[in-house]
Amino acid sequence: MTITFNIQEKDLVTLQLFLASTSDIIRKKRQKNKYIIPVFYVLIALVGIATGQKIAAISFLSGAVLWILLYPLWERKNYRKYFTTFIREHMKNRFGNVLSIEITNEFLLTREHENENKTPTSEIEMIQEIRELLLIRLKGGTTFFIPKEQITELGQLKNRLQKLANHLKVDYAIDEKWEWN
Repeated sequence: MTITFNIQEKDLVTLQLFLASTSDIIRKKRQKNKYIIPVFYVLIALVGIATGQKIAAISFLSGAVLWILLYPLWERKNYRKYFTTFIREHMKNRFGNVLSIEITNEFLLTREHENENKTPTSEIEMIQEIRELLLIRLKGGTTFFIPKEQITELGQLKNRLQKLANHLKVDYAIDEKWEWN
């Protein structure tokens, strides 16, 4: 089965955000960043309570609560902005390019302009499906993406990828509810 689609910025950003959300390192970093500042604020507030400076203590406790409530919103927006800027800077020449992927039981053949890449399917680690994309993740960390909105035979493609996953004995994970948060 061969599919063809255009490479778009929004799909590359979605791919990066999804990969970041599934990275243990980034998840731990985000959790740590969410709580480290409020812990310091609470410690300072406790010192303020112990020394009788109630206004300072209330201010720092309020700051801790506001941080916990507002920081995740800022961080989410900041990650999206960072990935968008990075992709615009480093991949702008790929926007609008036509990419075709031929899927067989033995290999994935990708073509973009004059470039061709033949990847053995034995390198596939997992196939994932989110609302916007189908992802073919390889053992070396590379990920092929297919934007669902551009595929006219989406049902056939999903069936083909599920059969390939069964043939290779790899997971086919569906997470239609995933969103960047």
